[in-house]
Amino acid sequence: MQRKMISLSVLLVFICSAVFMSIQVVSAQQEEYAPSQPENCKAALVMELTSGEIVYDVNIHQQLEPASMVKMMLILITMERVKAGYISFDDVIRVSAAASRIGGSQVYLKHNETFTLMELFESVLIKSANDSSFAIAEHIAGSNVGFVDMMNQRAAELGMTGTVFQSPHGLPPTAGNRDPDISTAYDMAILAREILLNHPEVLQWTSIDTKTFRDGTFILTNTNRLIRQMEECDGLKTGFYRNAGFSITATAERDGVRIIAVLFGCDTGRERFSEAARFLRWGLSLYKQYDLMVPGFPIDRSIPLKNGLEREVRPVTLNGVQAVVPRDRLHDILMKTTLENELTAPVEAGTVCGFIRFFLDDRELGSSDLIVAESVEAPGFWGKLRRKARL
Repeated sequence: MQRKMISLSVLLVFICSAVFMSIQVVSAQQEEYAPSQPENCKAALVMELTSGEIVYDVNIHQQLEPASMVKMMLILITMERVKAGYISFDDVIRVSAAASRIGGSQVYLKHNETFTLMELFESVLIKSANDSSFAIAEHIAGSNVGFVDMMNQRAAELGMTGTVFQSPHGLPPTAGNRDPDISTAYDMAILAREILLNHPEVLQWTSIDTKTFRDGTFILTNTNRLIRQMEECDGLKTGFYRNAGFSITATAERDGVRIIAVLFGCDTGRERFSEAARFLRWGLSLYKQYDLMVPGFPIDRSIPLKNGLEREVRPVTLNGVQAVVPRDRLHDILMKTTLENELTAPVEAGTVCGFIRFFLDDRELGSSDLIVAESVEAPGFWGKLRRKARL
């Protein structure tokens, strides 16, 4: 195998020629609209989803009370358990007495009522129902305490070192019966990224404005007003109680670019949503999804061909490669090609003969196998004579 580093900008001029002219304009816009620190929020973070790159941070490791953003861990564990086959969204859950007594934002579950896991899960994602969260936790782990243990174990696995969960819903403790849930903007971003990368179908629910519950007798209204105020926003979770302030983990997508914004402890709900929208729009302006490679593109290197009528074959890419990249760093992308030293005829079309990988710094953006585009037959007697004559 041979290895070679080539500047991507040289190879892909034909793809990106229209892009380069806009980079300076976009950069100027970024400087003009770069967000200032939110005066009335305790912590803020902006992250690009695919890379996990943090492009804005204020107090992101300060331990604060996340309130109902705690439910993102319940969402993650539920999705993981469903996908693993341990539970099903068709499971019927009977409401316990304890679940029926949970206050705050709720759907007023009654003791011994029955709902499917799907119904309760939707009420958590849309309405942020605390009673439904408690009922789901009991269904998964057998008890509230057991589920909280699962939450903290999963947090440790994700590297959420500033987080300690005390409940599946995020309500404040009452009468000193427990400590409050604590987390950080950084940890909430890690949790949101895990959900979005591995369970993006969650956005089908978090983007719902209103939906009926309990046979149409109760209306679930999404607590995240940003989905109504910002077209690109489709999630993820709000949080509030008096001591915690107004918080949100929000996400938005535009043209293949997805941004996560986390705000903790804002003074008002209006500031929470307006600041989140400002950070999301700014984050979206920083990135662009580029076509780094198209299927069937012939690379600029050939592989020697042994015993064939032709002396060499030129590989083509098997698939396209797309990547989300900072708009001002397109020229920094490098391409690394790895090819077989030699092929021997006959060679069938589609034979893998190498691969191509794209990098930005130490991060791999994507890759494609390189294949032989057309079959190459071994020459017969006369073909061998003609080949020798050409040699």
